[in-house]
Amino acid sequence: MKKRIQTGLFIFVFWIVIWFLLDNILSKKGILFASPIDTLNVFIDQGQTGDFWRAIIYTFCGLAGGYVMSVVLASFAGFYAFFHPGFRKMVSPFLGFFGYIPMISFTVAALIWYKGDNLFIPVSLFLSIPVIYKNTLAAMDNRDKNEMERIQTMKLGFRQKMAYLYQ
Repeated sequence: MKKRIQTGLFIFVFWIVIWFLLDNILSKKGILFASPIDTLNVFIDQGQTGDFWRAIIYTFCGLAGGYVMSVVLASFAGFYAFFHPGFRKMVSPFLGFFGYIPMISFTVAALIWYKGDNLFIPVSLFLSIPVIYKNTLAAMDNRDKNEMERIQTMKLGFRQKMAYLYQ
């Protein structure tokens, strides 16, 4: 445990030193770059205001909400796609598109099409859906084949299949 703390502390100090060096180099060239001390001072000043904490809580709740929605939607879609190969083939190109686009290009496109106040919701939603969908399908594909055949032969409804597999 002590070694782990020392390693973490070393990594933290290493990157703070890199930050100071970058600030020193870039400020001499006239490039605006916030130093660690400037950042800490602004954080302390802003941390004393209620608006700062409201903005942090609002953003966290939006990101968490987008992530929860993506877990529900992607898990459902992955489960459904496992039992319906046509659906799997139909959604693969769409989810593949969102899985491979860079985050910044999606964010810029979302800024154009979506109001910036709640941008974090669609960004977190669309960036996590492909990952969760693929992992849900991989988990289903790796389940015991006998168990999956048993579920198919029992002629269970969709809800009952989900309940049986997730118990």
